[in-house]
Amino acid sequence: MTRAPDGSLETKLLELQGFPSLSAFEVLQADAWEAAPERIPGLPAGGWGPCFSGLTRTSFLDLFRRTVVAGHDPETVVFLDLRPERQKTAVDFDATRRLLGVAAVPARREVADACRRGSSARPLLRPRTAEG
Repeated sequence: MTRAPDGSLETKLLELQGFPSLSAFEVLQADAWEAAPERIPGLPAGGWGPCFSGLTRTSFLDLFRRTVVAGHDPETVVFLDLRPERQKTAVDFDATRRLLGVAAVPARREVADACRRGSSARPLLRPRTAEG
């Protein structure tokens, strides 16, 4: 809650970032750039990537999948956001969809209702048209 210029109380949206943004994008970016450092004179060959702690691409994706999907069917997991296509991390939403099959969806009443019922929200994920 904050005070408006006229002194009344108004609500503000507070974003709680509970997910490490750009994780999936970094994997796809590493795939694209994998050979580039090896062409730079003076840099050691091999071993370039975004993974730490001895993780490989495969082991990172396994950990990422277990963290995001947690054993559930990816069809029943979504990233829910007010306007995912307008977020600075939209590129990661798309990369996560490509790597894990998890979609970013706009928060709409129908999606929230489906989630409360425990049913898949996937049929509701089509973008809205001008008609509704």
